[in-house]
Amino acid sequence: MPRLAIVSLLTLCGTTLAAPFSAERLFGIGDATPVGEVTFLGAISINDSGDWASFYSGTFADGFSPTAVRSSTGFNILPGTLGLPYAGGEYALTTPWDIDINPSGEVALATSAIDFQNSVALNGVILNGEARFDIPAAQSSHEFLGSPTRFGISRYVEYIDSSRIVLNTQSPDMPFGPNLGVNLISRITFASDGSFSDETMGAPDQTVADGVSVFRVEGTSIGTRANRAGDVLVLAGMFNTPQGLGLAKNGELLYTGHDSVPGMPGYRLTLDEDGMVDHNDDGQWVGIVNLISPNFEFERVMARDTGEVILRALEPQDWLNNQYALPSRVDLVDEQNLIWSATVTPDLQSPDVKQTLFYNQTTLLQAGVTFLDGKLVTDFSIPGGQNFEISPNGEWIATSITFEDGTKSFYRLRIPTPGGSAIVLLCGTMAGARRSRSAFRS
Repeated sequence: MPRLAIVSLLTLCGTTLAAPFSAERLFGIGDATPVGEVTFLGAISINDSGDWASFYSGTFADGFSPTAVRSSTGFNILPGTLGLPYAGGEYALTTPWDIDINPSGEVALATSAIDFQNSVALNGVILNGEARFDIPAAQSSHEFLGSPTRFGISRYVEYIDSSRIVLNTQSPDMPFGPNLGVNLISRITFASDGSFSDETMGAPDQTVADGVSVFRVEGTSIGTRANRAGDVLVLAGMFNTPQGLGLAKNGELLYTGHDSVPGMPGYRLTLDEDGMVDHNDDGQWVGIVNLISPNFEFERVMARDTGEVILRALEPQDWLNNQYALPSRVDLVDEQNLIWSATVTPDLQSPDVKQTLFYNQTTLLQAGVTFLDGKLVTDFSIPGGQNFEISPNGEWIATSITFEDGTKSFYRLRIPTPGGSAIVLLCGTMAGARRSRSAFRS
């Protein structure tokens, strides 16, 4: 069983605090497995109980690098012929793209496979060991730019509940050039008899509002977010929108920007294609977006769906000892609580920049500062990354962590509930001057 890591004390803002989580190493590069030493860490997922699932690559002595799946619930797949039936034959798993685990511990794997009997490549999902390569979104052609476009590579999967998933499939045709394919987002509901319904949440040429249509959908979890209410947010390139971006909810246009910002006359907000938007089960959302001044100066900020700016990159944060935080990714746990990442620097010209993971205003991890098991953390995955996931209840984080000695492992972090005394706001309260009222609700 993985052992609990020893988490050092952090010295922040002149105060020494115990790191506000417990950490457990799961597995990492160099570990011995049934497929040889681990050489690559794939995606990881974690649920409200702390159960996790991941895939990884190993290597045998001859240099072959097979991919395998492992989980805390006992769902494991080894490479080679899986022996799972499809069309009367057997197939072998190829490299997966994404993985998810639901509250019951069931595992969904977005992957491709080879059908040996029919000598064809298949695309779709494996749902807790059952192959589902019959999903039209993973197989069929759609009209795009006046020609048929196949969507055959399953890139992203997320459970809504035990019977519904969101699947992001990519076209291998690459109409925009190398690595510039287009994506199709589907919400799929499975019935008890194995049948399913397939609803399009985001697709090229899809009309989402009068005069507004989609031309590009992102292929990662940054561009697609589902909540447990079944709502699907898609951040996509759209015609006739500010900055050429729009946010769709369940296939309909939800947001393109704010023409006015509360308390900031003359300012407006637009979406940022390098940002991220996340929503909770009640439909509220928070995003990393652009704040545009009356002089057309752009600033990366974190803002709510109401237009309220809660963090500005170009303003020092008094709760962070007057350092600057450039937000990069965000995950909305509930109405009051955020897990987010930023690069932190003492001033905007300083080369001293540290990647940091926050729970509200509490620092969880900081590159070059945090120690686990006596080793200095130098890098870690952040929200929206393949090697990072937060449980829907916000209690668990699974992330890959790299150390000063070059080792890299998956860790499971357990975050005390926000109502508990262990979550401590650093350097003051949530209240304060206007620049840090940009702040998170208490």
